[in-house]
Formats: sequence, structure tokens, C-alpha cells
Amino acid sequence: RTVLVLQQAGVESLAMNLRKYGVPTLDLLGRYGENLLSAVATLEHHGVVHRDIKPDNIGIHSLNKQQNPLILYDFSLTSAPLDNLRIGTPGYTDPFLPNRKSRKWDLAAERYSAGVTLYEMTLGENQLPQWGEGDVANPDATKDELVIDEEKFKPSVREGLVSFFKKS
Repeated sequence: RTVLVLQQAGVESLAMNLRKYGVPTLDLLGRYGENLLSAVATLEHHGVVHRDIKPDNIGIHSLNKQQNPLILYDFSLTSAPLDNLRIGTPGYTDPFLPNRKSRKWDLAAERYSAGVTLYEMTLGENQLPQWGEGDVANPDATKDELVIDEEKFKPSVREGLVSFFKKS
């Protein structure tokens, strides 16, 4: 027999939670980061590309006070052609994708979206990576380096987070 098991992704999205409560504790950030990166790894393993990873597409599923895993949802773009680079949410899509030889969506683009989501989760709502001064969200618009707001990270984890976000 074939069975379809459905699970509610959560009462509120990660984006709603960030607006309501601000940046999660370090403990929650660690767990949420593991949840998100585990989901991305599982999708990669199964050859599925989400193409729109962002806080609005991640639910916080409440099991109890100690367990509230993140659940990735809205897989509406998974069947879009990989050479369609115009879909996804600006700011979360990999700005380097059009410069790649293949000119197709790839696993690095999924990881970029996850990295941007983790960055926003770590710093708060609407905190997306910027290149150079001002409101530059696209590295093609400037020759400046990525600007990471290092001072907003807790001192005890700053060095590791800066290194992680510069690489991701």
C-alpha cells in the first residue's frame, strides 16, 4: 500500500520567528544550523534542488520545549529547468551563478542560499550579505569585497562565524 505522510511544517516560519523574537540563542542557532544543513545535504543526496531556501520557506515545528526542529517547505521550484536563473528570491539566490561556465543552477547555489539564510538567522531579520558600502547585494555591481558585520557576532563565536560566512 502506498501512504502519503504529511507533517505540518510549523505554526510559524523562521522569518516570522525572527521578526517576533529576534536572533535565536547560540544553542538554538546551532540546532537550527544543523537542521538546515542536514536538510540541504539530504536534498543533495537525493538529487533534489529546492531553489528558494530562505527564512520564509522554513517552518519551526514545535514538538516540545526542548525540540523544535526546522522544516524546509515550498518545493514549488524544484521542477523548473536548471538553466532558468531568474527564479528564486533575490538576495538569497547565488549572484555568481550567471558567471559559471554551465550557466545552470547547481549544488553550490543551494549552499549559497543556505549560507545567506544562516547569516540572516545569526544577525536578525533582513540582514543579508553586502558587497562594498551602501546597499549593494550583488557582487557584480561592485569590485568591493564581501562585508560581514563582525561586531554583531558574539565575541565567543565571532572568529568561527566570520570564517564560515566568508567561505559560504
